[in-house]
Amino acid sequence: MHTFYLEIKAYIPQNLIIDRGKKEMVNYDLDPKSTELEVLEYLDGKGRDRAANISKATGLNNKTVWQALQRLTESGMVTKDEFDVYSITDSGKKAVEQVKSDKKMRMRYLAAKIARHVEEIDEDEIDTLEKLEREIKKG
Repeated sequence: MHTFYLEIKAYIPQNLIIDRGKKEMVNYDLDPKSTELEVLEYLDGKGRDRAANISKATGLNNKTVWQALQRLTESGMVTKDEFDVYSITDSGKKAVEQVKSDKKMRMRYLAAKIARHVEEIDEDEIDTLEKLEREIKKG
């Protein structure tokens, strides 16, 4: 049994370890700012879908979603069937759960999602975010 290291800079940390023999990740470290996490979260809720539908639902462009799906497929967190329908694997579900269970990672993920959709945010929503930020500072 061999252990391989997957290196996808700026998307999935270099210390991500995948045991190819078991096809299961040993370490589920995902960058909470990555688009891969947003795609995984969508598939975790939906179960399975095509890249175009994932793009439409997440607001990410088609190329970004396709690239994220390629990386997730290579890492064993997503599979693709013969009809080009993507499904989340148990490894992918565990990675999403890891992020959801870590407060700091969850906050970084939410901040990154908001930042990706900044062009769509209106003034009232900005005011709400500013109020929330002030409340967080107060503790």
